[in-house]
Amino acid sequence: MKNRKIIYWSLGFLFVTSIILGSILLFLGSDSKTKVTFLDVGQGDSILISNGSAQILVDGGESRKVLLEKLGRLIPFWDRKIEVLVLTHPDADHVSGLLGVLQSYEVKLIVVTGYDSQTKVQQAWEKLIEQENADVVDAVQGTKIVAGSNLTAEILFPFYSVDVSGKGKSNNSSVVMKIQSGQKSFLLTGDIAKREENEMIERGIDLSADVLKVAHHGSKNSTGEKFLSAVDPSEAIISVGADNKYGHPHENTLSALGNGEIEVLRTDKEGDVAYECDDKKCELIE
Repeated sequence: MKNRKIIYWSLGFLFVTSIILGSILLFLGSDSKTKVTFLDVGQGDSILISNGSAQILVDGGESRKVLLEKLGRLIPFWDRKIEVLVLTHPDADHVSGLLGVLQSYEVKLIVVTGYDSQTKVQQAWEKLIEQENADVVDAVQGTKIVAGSNLTAEILFPFYSVDVSGKGKSNNSSVVMKIQSGQKSFLLTGDIAKREENEMIERGIDLSADVLKVAHHGSKNSTGEKFLSAVDPSEAIISVGADNKYGHPHENTLSALGNGEIEVLRTDKEGDVAYECDDKKCELIE
Protein backbone atom coordinates (compact mmCIF):
# COMPACT_ATOMS: atom_id res chain seq x y z
CA MET A 1 0.00 0.00 0.00
CA LYS A 2 2.81 2.37 0.90
CA ASN A 3 4.63 1.67 -2.37
CA ARG A 4 1.41 2.24 -4.30
CA LYS A 5 0.98 5.68 -2.68
CA ILE A 6 4.54 6.56 -3.61
CA ILE A 7 3.90 5.52 -7.21
CA TYR A 8 0.66 7.56 -7.38
CA TRP A 9 2.39 10.58 -5.86
CA SER A 10 5.30 10.26 -8.30
CA LEU A 11 2.98 9.97 -11.30
CA GLY A 12 0.99 12.99 -10.12
CA PHE A 13 4.16 14.99 -9.63
CA LEU A 14 5.40 14.10 -13.13
CA PHE A 15 2.02 14.99 -14.62
CA VAL A 16 1.93 18.42 -12.98
CA THR A 17 5.58 19.04 -13.88
CA SER A 18 4.95 18.15 -17.53
CA ILE A 19 2.03 20.58 -17.68
CA ILE A 20 4.14 23.38 -16.21
CA LEU A 21 7.08 22.69 -18.53
CA GLY A 22 4.74 22.47 -21.50
CA SER A 23 3.18 25.81 -20.60
CA ILE A 24 6.60 27.42 -20.28
CA LEU A 25 7.76 26.07 -23.64
CA LEU A 26 4.53 27.17 -25.30
CA PHE A 27 4.91 30.63 -23.78
CA LEU A 28 8.56 30.96 -24.80
CA GLY A 29 7.65 29.82 -28.29
CA SER A 30 5.40 32.87 -28.72
CA ASP A 31 8.27 35.39 -28.41
CA SER A 32 7.62 36.74 -31.90
CA LYS A 33 4.10 37.84 -30.98
CA THR A 34 3.25 40.99 -29.09
CA LYS A 35 0.07 41.39 -27.08
CA VAL A 36 -1.23 44.87 -26.28
CA THR A 37 -3.98 44.89 -23.66
CA PHE A 38 -5.92 47.98 -22.61
CA LEU A 39 -6.99 46.88 -19.16
CA ASP A 40 -10.42 47.55 -17.74
CA VAL A 41 -9.40 49.18 -14.46
CA GLY A 42 -12.49 51.35 -14.03
CA GLN A 43 -12.04 55.11 -14.20
CA GLY A 44 -8.33 55.08 -14.95
CA ASP A 45 -5.64 53.94 -17.38
CA SER A 46 -3.48 50.84 -17.55
CA ILE A 47 -1.95 49.22 -20.63
CA LEU A 48 0.12 46.02 -20.64
CA ILE A 49 2.35 45.33 -23.63
CA SER A 50 3.88 41.85 -23.65
CA ASN A 51 6.40 40.25 -25.99
CA GLY A 52 7.36 36.77 -24.84
CA SER A 53 8.66 37.10 -21.29
CA ALA A 54 9.16 40.88 -21.60
CA GLN A 55 6.53 43.39 -20.49
CA ILE A 56 5.97 47.13 -20.61
CA LEU A 57 3.30 48.31 -18.20
CA VAL A 58 1.97 51.83 -18.75
CA ASP A 59 0.03 53.24 -15.77
CA GLY A 60 -1.87 51.19 -13.23
CA GLY A 61 -5.35 52.53 -12.60
CA GLU A 62 -6.59 53.36 -9.12
CA SER A 63 -6.90 49.91 -7.50
CA ARG A 64 -3.94 47.71 -6.54
CA LYS A 65 -6.24 44.71 -6.17
CA VAL A 66 -7.82 45.08 -9.61
CA LEU A 67 -4.48 45.57 -11.36
CA LEU A 68 -2.75 42.66 -9.65
CA GLU A 69 -5.67 40.38 -10.51
CA LYS A 70 -5.38 41.44 -14.17
CA LEU A 71 -1.61 40.94 -14.24
CA GLY A 72 -1.96 37.58 -12.52
CA ARG A 73 -4.16 36.44 -15.39
CA LEU A 74 -2.01 37.89 -18.19
CA ILE A 75 1.53 37.25 -16.90
CA PRO A 76 2.60 33.64 -16.23
CA PHE A 77 2.88 32.83 -12.53
CA TRP A 78 6.58 32.01 -12.81
CA ASP A 79 7.40 35.43 -14.31
CA ARG A 80 7.84 37.86 -11.43
CA LYS A 81 9.67 40.53 -13.42
CA ILE A 82 8.31 43.50 -15.33
CA GLU A 83 10.95 44.90 -17.65
CA VAL A 84 9.61 48.43 -18.04
CA LEU A 85 7.11 50.42 -16.00
CA VAL A 86 5.93 53.79 -17.34
CA LEU A 87 3.97 56.31 -15.29
CA THR A 88 2.49 58.92 -17.63
CA HIS A 89 1.65 61.27 -14.73
CA PRO A 90 1.07 60.88 -10.99
CA ASP A 91 -2.73 61.27 -10.75
CA ALA A 92 -4.30 58.64 -8.49
CA ASP A 93 -6.20 56.96 -11.35
CA HIS A 94 -2.88 56.24 -13.08
CA VAL A 95 -0.42 55.63 -10.23
CA SER A 96 -2.27 54.01 -7.32
CA GLY A 97 -2.41 50.52 -8.84
CA LEU A 98 1.33 50.65 -9.53
CA LEU A 99 2.07 50.66 -5.79
CA GLY A 100 0.94 47.04 -5.71
CA VAL A 101 3.13 46.23 -8.72
CA LEU A 102 6.26 47.55 -7.01
CA GLN A 103 5.39 45.48 -3.95
CA SER A 104 4.71 42.28 -5.90
CA TYR A 105 7.04 42.31 -8.92
CA GLU A 106 10.68 43.04 -9.62
CA VAL A 107 10.82 46.05 -11.95
CA LYS A 108 13.96 46.59 -14.01
CA LEU A 109 13.31 50.05 -15.54
CA ILE A 110 10.97 52.84 -14.44
CA VAL A 111 10.15 55.74 -16.76
CA VAL A 112 8.68 58.86 -15.13
CA THR A 113 8.50 62.62 -15.44
CA GLY A 114 9.74 64.94 -12.73
CA TYR A 115 6.26 66.22 -11.94
CA ASP A 116 5.52 66.41 -8.21
CA SER A 117 1.79 66.38 -7.52
CA GLN A 118 2.41 66.78 -3.76
CA THR A 119 -0.07 64.04 -2.92
CA LYS A 120 0.18 61.17 -0.45
CA VAL A 121 -0.12 58.58 -3.18
CA GLN A 122 2.84 60.04 -5.07
CA GLN A 123 4.86 60.16 -1.86
CA ALA A 124 4.13 56.45 -1.34
CA TRP A 125 5.09 55.77 -4.97
CA GLU A 126 8.43 57.58 -4.63
CA LYS A 127 9.20 55.76 -1.39
CA LEU A 128 8.65 52.39 -3.07
CA ILE A 129 10.82 53.44 -6.02
CA GLU A 130 13.66 54.19 -3.60
CA GLN A 131 13.33 50.64 -2.25
CA GLU A 132 13.20 49.08 -5.73
CA ASN A 133 16.48 48.09 -7.33
CA ALA A 134 15.48 49.59 -10.68
CA ASP A 135 16.95 52.06 -13.12
CA VAL A 136 14.90 55.25 -13.26
CA VAL A 137 14.75 57.19 -16.53
CA ASP A 138 13.43 60.69 -17.15
CA ALA A 139 10.64 60.65 -19.75
CA VAL A 140 11.76 63.04 -22.50
CA GLN A 141 11.04 63.18 -26.21
CA GLY A 142 13.33 60.87 -28.18
CA THR A 143 13.78 58.30 -25.42
CA LYS A 144 13.48 54.83 -26.92
CA ILE A 145 12.58 51.63 -25.13
CA VAL A 146 13.25 48.13 -26.46
CA ALA A 147 11.63 45.13 -24.79
CA GLY A 148 11.49 41.68 -26.30
CA SER A 149 12.30 40.67 -29.86
CA ASN A 150 9.58 42.61 -31.67
CA LEU A 151 8.66 45.54 -29.49
CA THR A 152 9.86 49.15 -29.43
CA ALA A 153 8.48 52.30 -27.84
CA GLU A 154 9.40 55.93 -28.31
CA ILE A 155 8.47 58.87 -26.13
CA LEU A 156 7.06 61.82 -28.10
CA PHE A 157 6.15 64.14 -25.22
CA PRO A 158 7.11 65.96 -22.99
CA PHE A 159 9.72 67.78 -25.06
CA TYR A 160 11.96 68.61 -22.11
CA SER A 161 12.70 67.29 -18.66
CA VAL A 162 9.81 68.17 -16.32
CA ASP A 163 10.51 69.86 -13.01
CA VAL A 164 7.12 71.13 -11.86
CA SER A 165 5.07 70.77 -8.71
CA GLY A 166 1.50 71.55 -7.74
CA LYS A 167 -1.82 69.80 -7.39
CA GLY A 168 -4.20 69.36 -10.31
CA LYS A 169 -1.84 70.26 -13.17
CA SER A 170 -0.06 67.02 -13.92
CA ASN A 171 -2.17 66.19 -17.01
CA ASN A 172 -0.30 68.81 -19.03
CA SER A 173 2.99 66.93 -18.68
CA SER A 174 1.61 63.45 -19.39
CA VAL A 175 3.92 61.08 -21.22
CA VAL A 176 2.90 60.41 -24.82
CA MET A 177 4.49 57.37 -26.41
CA LYS A 178 4.22 55.37 -29.61
CA ILE A 179 4.42 51.59 -29.50
CA GLN A 180 5.53 49.81 -32.66
CA SER A 181 5.03 46.08 -33.08
CA GLY A 182 5.54 44.68 -36.54
CA GLN A 183 3.24 46.55 -38.89
CA LYS A 184 0.98 47.94 -36.13
CA SER A 185 1.45 51.15 -34.14
CA PHE A 186 -0.28 52.35 -30.98
CA LEU A 187 -0.30 55.95 -29.71
CA LEU A 188 -0.68 56.22 -25.92
CA THR A 189 -1.59 59.73 -24.76
CA GLY A 190 -2.02 59.76 -20.98
CA ASP A 191 -4.25 62.71 -20.03
CA ILE A 192 -2.89 65.40 -22.36
CA ALA A 193 -5.17 68.23 -23.45
CA LYS A 194 -5.68 69.88 -26.84
CA ARG A 195 -2.87 72.36 -26.14
CA GLU A 196 -0.30 69.58 -25.90
CA GLU A 197 -1.82 67.86 -28.93
CA ASN A 198 -1.40 71.05 -30.96
CA GLU A 199 2.16 71.57 -29.71
CA MET A 200 3.16 68.17 -31.08
CA ILE A 201 1.49 68.93 -34.40
CA GLU A 202 3.28 72.30 -34.66
CA ARG A 203 6.63 70.59 -34.04
CA GLY A 204 5.98 68.22 -36.90
CA ILE A 205 6.06 65.07 -34.76
CA ASP A 206 4.92 61.94 -36.54
CA LEU A 207 1.75 61.10 -34.64
CA SER A 208 0.34 58.62 -37.14
CA ALA A 209 -0.83 55.39 -35.56
CA ASP A 210 -3.22 52.55 -36.25
CA VAL A 211 -4.67 52.58 -32.74
CA LEU A 212 -5.17 55.66 -30.54
CA LYS A 213 -5.58 55.49 -26.77
CA VAL A 214 -7.91 58.48 -26.37
CA ALA A 215 -6.53 61.02 -23.91
CA HIS A 216 -8.08 61.75 -20.53
CA HIS A 217 -10.78 59.07 -20.76
CA GLY A 218 -12.57 60.93 -23.56
CA SER A 219 -12.69 64.33 -21.87
CA LYS A 220 -13.99 67.27 -23.92
CA ASN A 221 -10.63 69.00 -23.33
CA SER A 222 -8.72 66.44 -25.42
CA THR A 223 -8.87 64.76 -28.85
CA GLY A 224 -9.14 67.77 -31.14
CA GLU A 225 -10.02 67.33 -34.81
CA LYS A 226 -6.55 68.42 -36.00
CA PHE A 227 -5.01 65.87 -33.71
CA LEU A 228 -7.28 63.10 -34.94
CA SER A 229 -6.40 64.03 -38.51
CA ALA A 230 -2.67 63.86 -37.69
CA VAL A 231 -2.97 60.47 -36.00
CA ASP A 232 -5.49 59.08 -38.52
CA PRO A 233 -6.23 55.91 -36.52
CA SER A 234 -8.53 53.14 -37.63
CA GLU A 235 -9.45 52.34 -34.02
CA ALA A 236 -9.62 54.31 -30.77
CA ILE A 237 -9.64 52.96 -27.22
CA ILE A 238 -11.34 54.86 -24.42
CA SER A 239 -10.31 53.69 -20.95
CA VAL A 240 -13.20 54.76 -18.75
CA GLY A 241 -15.27 53.65 -15.79
CA ALA A 242 -18.95 52.81 -16.13
CA ASP A 243 -21.30 55.60 -15.04
CA ASN A 244 -18.39 57.73 -13.83
CA LYS A 245 -19.07 61.07 -12.14
CA TYR A 246 -17.10 63.05 -14.76
CA GLY A 247 -19.42 62.22 -17.65
CA HIS A 248 -16.57 60.63 -19.61
CA PRO A 249 -16.44 60.11 -22.50
CA HIS A 250 -17.87 63.48 -23.56
CA GLU A 251 -20.33 63.57 -26.45
CA ASN A 252 -18.08 66.04 -28.33
CA THR A 253 -15.21 63.55 -28.27
CA LEU A 254 -17.45 60.70 -29.39
CA SER A 255 -18.79 62.91 -32.17
CA ALA A 256 -15.27 63.80 -33.37
CA LEU A 257 -14.32 60.12 -33.43
CA GLY A 258 -17.50 59.28 -35.30
CA ASN A 259 -16.90 62.03 -37.87
CA GLY A 260 -13.48 60.51 -38.51
CA GLU A 261 -15.09 57.09 -39.09
CA ILE A 262 -12.92 55.67 -36.31
CA GLU A 263 -14.05 52.49 -34.59
CA VAL A 264 -14.41 53.16 -30.86
CA LEU A 265 -13.79 50.51 -28.20
CA ARG A 266 -14.53 51.35 -24.57
CA THR A 267 -13.36 49.45 -21.51
CA ASP A 268 -16.61 50.21 -19.68
CA LYS A 269 -18.48 48.32 -22.40
CA GLU A 270 -16.00 45.77 -23.77
CA GLY A 271 -13.89 45.14 -20.67
CA ASP A 272 -10.23 44.45 -21.51
CA VAL A 273 -9.39 45.28 -25.13
CA ALA A 274 -6.49 43.23 -26.50
CA TYR A 275 -4.53 42.98 -29.73
CA GLU A 276 -2.13 40.23 -30.76
CA CYS A 277 0.50 41.24 -33.31
CA ASP A 278 3.30 39.65 -35.29
CA ASP A 279 5.35 40.77 -38.29
CA LYS A 280 2.49 40.19 -40.73
CA LYS A 281 -0.74 41.04 -38.96
CA CYS A 282 -2.33 42.45 -35.82
CA GLU A 283 -5.70 41.17 -34.68
CA LEU A 284 -8.20 42.30 -32.10
CA ILE A 285 -8.60 39.24 -29.90
CA GLU A 286 -10.77 40.47 -27.00
